[in-house]
Amino acid sequence: MRHSKASEVNVTLSFEKNQLVLLVVDNGIGFETEKVYTLNTLGLIGIKERTNLMGGIFKIESNLGEGATLFVSVPNKQ
Repeated sequence: MRHSKASEVNVTLSFEKNQLVLLVVDNGIGFETEKVYTLNTLGLIGIKERTNLMGGIFKIESNLGEGATLFVSVPNKQ
């Protein structure tokens, strides 16, 4: 909420088909997703790297003025 200036953030954590799925959707100011990887920040890049280490899927979608959606899915290794 701090960076996005969102007034609403919805977080869903679920278990689907042996995958742990995290979905975060906000109604904030949005951003250009291609710029995320050029910034000197560890937030989203850290999430992506940890997801990859666990064999998961990381997706982020956003447009300026339209909020953002973060999707992370990692396999359940029991």
